[in-house]
Amino acid sequence: MSKRLIFILLGLSLVVLIGIWVMVFRSPDGLSGLEDLLDLSAAEMSVGIQAPPSVIVGDEITMVIRIQNLGDAVLEIDEILFPDELMQAVVVTSIFPGSTNQRSRGGMTAFEIGYGIAPQESMDYRITMNAMRAIDFQGELQVKSGLKRESVGTRVVILTEGGEVAQGLSGTEIEFDANVPYRSAVKVTARYRDNGQMVEGWSGSGSIVSSDGLILTSAKLVLPRRFFPVDDLVVSLTMEPDQPPVPMYRAEVLQADRTLDLAVIRITTDLEYAPVDGRQLDLPAVEFGDADDLQLGAPLAILGYPRSNSESIMLTRGEIGGFAGQEGYGERALVMTWEKLSGENSGGLVSDGSGNLVAIPTQLGTGPDDFPEDCQAIYDTNRDGEINSWDECVPGSGFIDILRPIDLAQPLIEAALRGETSVIELPFPDIPVPQGTTTLFTDDFSAQDSGWEHGRRVNGFVGYHNGEYRFEVDSTYAVVRGVLDQGFVDTVITVRSRIVTPAQGADFGVICRFQDGVNYYAMSISQDQYAAIWKLENSVQTMLMDWVFSADIPRYEPATITASCQGDELILAVDGVVLGRVTDSTFTNGKVGLLGGVWEQAEYKVAFDNIVIKMP
Repeated sequence: MSKRLIFILLGLSLVVLIGIWVMVFRSPDGLSGLEDLLDLSAAEMSVGIQAPPSVIVGDEITMVIRIQNLGDAVLEIDEILFPDELMQAVVVTSIFPGSTNQRSRGGMTAFEIGYGIAPQESMDYRITMNAMRAIDFQGELQVKSGLKRESVGTRVVILTEGGEVAQGLSGTEIEFDANVPYRSAVKVTARYRDNGQMVEGWSGSGSIVSSDGLILTSAKLVLPRRFFPVDDLVVSLTMEPDQPPVPMYRAEVLQADRTLDLAVIRITTDLEYAPVDGRQLDLPAVEFGDADDLQLGAPLAILGYPRSNSESIMLTRGEIGGFAGQEGYGERALVMTWEKLSGENSGGLVSDGSGNLVAIPTQLGTGPDDFPEDCQAIYDTNRDGEINSWDECVPGSGFIDILRPIDLAQPLIEAALRGETSVIELPFPDIPVPQGTTTLFTDDFSAQDSGWEHGRRVNGFVGYHNGEYRFEVDSTYAVVRGVLDQGFVDTVITVRSRIVTPAQGADFGVICRFQDGVNYYAMSISQDQYAAIWKLENSVQTMLMDWVFSADIPRYEPATITASCQGDELILAVDGVVLGRVTDSTFTNGKVGLLGGVWEQAEYKVAFDNIVIKMP
């Protein structure tokens, strides 16, 4: 072969490689460019779609995508992709089978599916969405299997209550009813420091309740939690309903109540930290309604910024679906609505037909079984080495269908008007520490053959050491366990703990009903004075009681931990103070163990001594 021919072939190969590189890495569609190059866009499948001809803003949309496998092998459906234009007008709340885990793919939003279809068979994928904005969308959805994509055309029409398609998404003016107090609604953004830089963590909504800069919002939005610090609050004002909110001020918390999930913040400076005189603000404060006048079926207008990237305010029409009581707050402490709101509506403005503020959206009802379908995580809270939807979600994830009536916020507003500062934390259970009766097992760890695991672990060491049971954690984001080779049903476990070598934020605690390394209950306290109750079920961590701060937890000092596992009730106490009580029936019996864990800092050592296991 001549040198000239070799050079020609090398040149052609280089051109092809450059073309592939451009298709994959430089085109907005990424791999779809490679698909086009390789002519793999047509899959051995047929896709049909069913959708309602039109819905009203606030309605639920059910779309069914039927996929038929025309081939002779199993067809793995990886993703269903929606155009971003449509995603600006809807919120996908569920996909079955599949998940609402999503990612951006060059003008499309891709939802993970991960289900296979047998040869010559078909499967229906049911997608449920909330209609958030009026739109007349005509375009194509895509189904992705490997490198193959199949497109299907559809039309989605979302109308206003008056039967018209609003023009806001295409840039012309949106007109709100005169009784909708949209200018009193604000966007509140929580920011935190990351490697010296201030970054946006999450956002929600609020209502201007005084012209001099008091804003009513959600406590979860503005108060810090473990793993979710709040170093800055930015307030963005609504100038026009069809324009993005304008960031203008910074604010501080004056009043907050974690039980009510309500807070009042006060504007203090502009964005350049120059002090602001509230008397000169003259903000458009909303008028208050009377929560006692609320009746079943009464219409509501809900204003807020339900997406962190929303370009303008969103209005959701709804009605009162019911009331619920709460101990200490009366029979109408919760207002139920049929509308399922995005979590970032938390703290927003709910007005009656006259435009008066009557309620505030809250995520009070979210519990361990209400795992948010749109979870946004920023920290590896379950220590599995990844930051994903299995980690604890930032405030504003999930959905809302519960409102707090305005009368429960009035004491906070009045205290803030007087300039008072107060944060009411979640109360601890007012119950005695479980004592137990018959002793089932004791150990002072003086003998090194008393039945506990010992030896090297992937992330450290556990074993007997100078009359203690010691844990050493060498890796970051890791937990080291040690388990007693003896099973129990109901137990009250008491053990003395001592930090040998501290590490920032490290925790330690008791395990009960241990099945194996991926199934057990744990009750932990941390050296920075937080406590939690959690379970690991098939490697998935669920916080039964999220990390709560308690000054009763000794800081770097020895502590006595009591963990009770009786029936479906789990109780955690430290030094004679009960810090948490939860119920869960996943595990009914199992072994007892101890643990030590870390997050960002390793080289942690903690020791236990004088464990006593009793029958309740």
